Amino acid sequence: SIYKIEERMTIGKYFDEKVLSEVIRQITSAIKYCHDKGICHRDIKPENICFLNLGDMDNNSVKVIDFGFGKIIDSQKRINSQVGSALYIAPEVIKKNYTNKCDIWSLGVILYFLLAGKPPFIGSNDSQTLIKISKMKVEFDEEWNKNISKEAKDLIEHMLVKEEERYSAEDVLNHPWINKEKIFPKNSEVNEKKFKLYQKMDN
Repeated sequence: SIYKIEERMTIGKYFDEKVLSEVIRQITSAIKYCHDKGICHRDIKPENICFLNLGDMDNNSVKVIDFGFGKIIDSQKRINSQVGSALYIAPEVIKKNYTNKCDIWSLGVILYFLLAGKPPFIGSNDSQTLIKISKMKVEFDEEWNKNISKEAKDLIEHMLVKEEERYSAEDVLNHPWINKEKIFPKNSEVNEKKFKLYQKMDN
């Protein structure tokens, strides 16, 4: 069996930064493999990120699934169809003029969500959410400064930006938060409380 990120959280398997950096590294590696083969996933979201088991990451692996919106990209052309899930869609996809970097935006949204316990862009309905995404204004509250590393924030700031400034999959893999041996903050308890609060808001 495989288990989605949200299923892990439901049973209390939250992520501190040390674990999460490995999760994001594996997802990014899968995205890079697709991009190197000329494939854009176009629907990177928690529902499409799975683990082989519910155990620790030491003997676990992450899988990217559901290529229903996947598209082979000609390097000389841009994509002009809007697909994907409202919370995770990139601003240039809304404008129907984009490249495979839309996958990196979606991954940045997932990273923010797993650290903050809520999405970076959310409105009262899908239309309002898309408006917020289009403005690309990412906010970090005081909890970020107290409980989340500056490296994690820096990575997000290079993922949730306009397309021409956004990191590639390779850039993400080379970022210190992914690559550097360091002592990560123990922020899983904070994430758990926030995620549970977001679940109540969402229901």
